[in-house]
Amino acid sequence: MNYLKVDIIINAIGLTIRRNVYEIHSKSILINSVLPHVLNEWVISNDKRLIHFSTNCVFSGKDGFYNEESFVDSNDFYGRSKALGEIISSNTLTLRSSMIGRELENKTELLEWFLSNKNGKYSNLSEILVEEYL
Repeated sequence: MNYLKVDIIINAIGLTIRRNVYEIHSKSILINSVLPHVLNEWVISNDKRLIHFSTNCVFSGKDGFYNEESFVDSNDFYGRSKALGEIISSNTLTLRSSMIGRELENKTELLEWFLSNKNGKYSNLSEILVEEYL
């Protein structure tokens, strides 16, 4: 029985490098690699759509100028786990992106570090960013 009344699922969940991806391998594989495929199977069987967010970390960075057809060559666990979760399907759109934004809780990602650097060489720039853009 289908209890969900949705047309589109947006999957933006993932265990990142700063969220214990290396300490909890089995959970990372389930969330980053397996869950997108489970969601894709569901949207196919229910004629729905999935937007899945992946990461540019599926690339090592050694070649540069990557595009959607470039070979994923990450050499770390996080990048590989996210690469395994990428979907090629008519019901699913996979977007590779680098997410930069404010965090509600942990405050461990790049933008939060940058904005908290009050006495460092980036302090004036972080004040400008806060006033102008956030």
